[in-house]
Amino acid sequence: MKEIGFKNFRKYKDFKTMTLKPITIFTGGNNAGKSTVVKAILTLNEFLSGAQNPYIKDDREFPIQQNDVYQEEQKQESPKKKLDRRMKTLLDNRFYFNKNYFTHIGTFKRALYNKATEEVISFDTIVNNYHDLSISVERDGDDDAISGRVSHIVLRDRVLNVEYEFDFNANSSKVTLHKMPGVMYEDYLEGRKALLEMRKEKIASSTASSRRSFLSRLQQEIEDMESYFNEIKHDITFSLKIVEDYPNDDYMQSDDLISGLVEKILYDLDSTMDSDAEITGEEDENDRHRFRWRRKLREGEVPPVVISDLLGTDYLKFIAKHVNVLRRTYPSRVADEVEYIYAHAVTQNVIYHAKDKSDYLVRVVDDYANASITTATKRWMTRWMSSFGIGKDCVVEPFGGESNIVKIINKDGSIVNLADKGMGSIQLMTLLFRLATIINEGNPNYMPLVLVEEPEQNLHPNLQSKLAELFWELNQVYRIPFVIETHSEYLIRKTQVIVAEMNSANDDEPKKQNPFVVYYFSDEKKQPYYEMRYKENGMFQDEFGSGFFDEATNMFMQIALKDSTLEDND
Repeated sequence: MKEIGFKNFRKYKDFKTMTLKPITIFTGGNNAGKSTVVKAILTLNEFLSGAQNPYIKDDREFPIQQNDVYQEEQKQESPKKKLDRRMKTLLDNRFYFNKNYFTHIGTFKRALYNKATEEVISFDTIVNNYHDLSISVERDGDDDAISGRVSHIVLRDRVLNVEYEFDFNANSSKVTLHKMPGVMYEDYLEGRKALLEMRKEKIASSTASSRRSFLSRLQQEIEDMESYFNEIKHDITFSLKIVEDYPNDDYMQSDDLISGLVEKILYDLDSTMDSDAEITGEEDENDRHRFRWRRKLREGEVPPVVISDLLGTDYLKFIAKHVNVLRRTYPSRVADEVEYIYAHAVTQNVIYHAKDKSDYLVRVVDDYANASITTATKRWMTRWMSSFGIGKDCVVEPFGGESNIVKIINKDGSIVNLADKGMGSIQLMTLLFRLATIINEGNPNYMPLVLVEEPEQNLHPNLQSKLAELFWELNQVYRIPFVIETHSEYLIRKTQVIVAEMNSANDDEPKKQNPFVVYYFSDEKKQPYYEMRYKENGMFQDEFGSGFFDEATNMFMQIALKDSTLEDND
């Protein structure tokens, strides 16, 4: 997730789109809105992760494999009944507000901005770096309704600059192919070219046909994409129904709702535009269905349920030629993985019972114990344990088959239970256990967005500053993106030191790009947040609101004033 914006959600009527950098820090006063943004990220991601293509989410009612029993049920179901069923399952998508326990929302009414003039909540985001996504959710129930109805979804391809707009109320979708490339087109194309050159070098001496076939496909993909923008002369817009009047659309195989909808559009285009195939009588039902549309196209009839407002045959030919280019860039799944490490109380338990899922430390210890931690991950873990002054190693031992005991090995070799450490050490071990599990199981190219709420709890100021080093290393080495909600001046001050050190590198050393962004939430309606921009020397261009960095200075001045008064009295 690269951006987040929303309207009519919780505290905000219109929260302008915020860019999330590799390490994004939220700070500001209490009740200023930081948690609202975190809740928006969690709630939206919950929908994207759980919104399944209704055609395949129930294997009993909509099996992927059309076996004999299903085919017999199909014959007995009237076309109207089948169409009505599909209209309901594909057009009635729910957006739930009670799926994530940690957001503490529960109902649509509690999610809705309390002064909203319309009962519609909308979210805007960038997913997987290559797609913009907008979702509108409208009220559809009483005050206790735990969900709203998804009324609109817009997916924008940032590579080819294609928009897929779905209006579920009207059972219609509109697709726009823009003549200008998307903002990520050059990056995407350069990445594919770099991959091609790298693979060419690796298999120069190889005769493996499969490897050469991959190179051929990659080369063709690059040529097709360049040809696409050389040939498109005008924007192209066409409309389709989301649910068609014809029965055979079980080809939507993607398990993701939004990807399945785009897949359906591309399938319709592909089957409609290919006018070269002939009906031989040996095709299955789906093939015969596609060929019927092709025959109508050849006869000069463009079926209105498939494409309604193309402007001429040149556009038809263009789409027929480039539909496979469109296929290459649409996502197989739009949801990014999100991990939430929330502000939690720690307890000094000796035994962590795995069934006690309400205790966050219990859960992270159990996950760590079952993660088959590698030597490299364990080495990372112990290095940071030493840096934070916790100990030089840890051991997680099973107890009774359903519990775990955590032992800390101190620098002098003595062994103590984690429960005998201070609250700060327990807090840090909870964080390290979870992060180590993420490192161990993650893919460097698809690391989850990690939300961390008030990681400074129970920590000495020196250790709070070390947290900035921890997050910075995890991002630079393991490519983990963070959103951190904090009140710690020391954590933020340390990011300034890191930025200054990055910019003071020798001229012959490449300077690293600043991964940090700090947003200050001010509780102002006109400007609910603003960016604290870094200078090259690590200082901020903008000032924090009162009561943050200036608080210590104010108290020092009060003491100095009192001291001066006492001296005068003497």
